[in-house]
Amino acid sequence: VFNEGSKYNSRIFEEPIESVWVAAEKVVLAQGFILEKTDKNAMAMVATRLFKEDDETATLVLSVTARAEGKGTILFATANQTKEKFHSARSYDWFLIIPRPTGSTAASVKMGGETIEDPEFFQKFFHAVEKEIAQAKRGKQG
Repeated sequence: VFNEGSKYNSRIFEEPIESVWVAAEKVVLAQGFILEKTDKNAMAMVATRLFKEDDETATLVLSVTARAEGKGTILFATANQTKEKFHSARSYDWFLIIPRPTGSTAASVKMGGETIEDPEFFQKFFHAVEKEIAQAKRGKQG
């Protein structure tokens, strides 16, 4: 777990922590995530987004934390995805030769989960944060 290697899930910004935090929060919200937890004092947030296709649902949980780094800010992001499949069934009994429904059951079954380790996923997130910071700067100047 604590091996040396590329740090695809963190990026240093040469901006104050408040600017980076606000930009990251806007990016997360603009992408359709729901803020589940946010702690501005700790500069940490947890957001979720659901993706549904037929009877499968994928839940993406994104955790973002900002820390002061010299004159700038380091932004950390982690993402986990779980997949669930919805199953339903009907129960029948037989009345003479005719089947008649007696009830139904439905359940959501977890099919698996994984930590997202795709560098491109995080690059897109950090690039969106950079763009949001640049937009905010242009707005202050104009």
